[in-house]
Amino acid sequence: MSGRAGRRGFDLLGQVIFLDKAFSKIQRLVTSDRSTLAGEFTLSPTILLRALHEWETMRQLEEEKALGRPSSEVARCVAPVFTLPFFESKTAELVTQVAYQSRFSLEFLYQEGLIKRDGTTRNLANICAHLFEAEPANLILGRLLSSGLLHEYLNAEATKTVKGDRRSHLTVKLASVLGWIFFRLRLPR
Repeated sequence: MSGRAGRRGFDLLGQVIFLDKAFSKIQRLVTSDRSTLAGEFTLSPTILLRALHEWETMRQLEEEKALGRPSSEVARCVAPVFTLPFFESKTAELVTQVAYQSRFSLEFLYQEGLIKRDGTTRNLANICAHLFEAEPANLILGRLLSSGLLHEYLNAEATKTVKGDRRSHLTVKLASVLGWIFFRLRLPR
């Protein structure tokens, strides 16, 4: 079975093509109850950061004449992600909520120093975008690195290193902090 559910915001219906299937099986599939589909996409600051990073990359390719289609077409395809809701509600203003979420994400990324006023990425934006699956830990790591808190902690701990005690080594302390941030593991006492 091969099919396409349709493109969000463009298609109302999708098409399914059955190849090499018995008619009885096709009939059973078509007449059965619809299964519940649940999407897992959530609009977040990291999604916006990744989109801005990819936009910069695309603009560079466009300048080098290596982009296969115009940037206006790419912008038209990406815009619904940040402007249209992914479901309907009779009681909530979802379009307004999506707009607020997008604006919050932009302001948050700007305050964290990950984007400039014109939307271009800067500082530790690349590492935060690369660690997108670990959100919000990626943003916490970016804050710890850019503020110098992690460096200050490791400098303070460097004076407490004991030669025979592996738990006091800086690599173990750094691994402990990163483990706590990314995997919610307990920090040693």
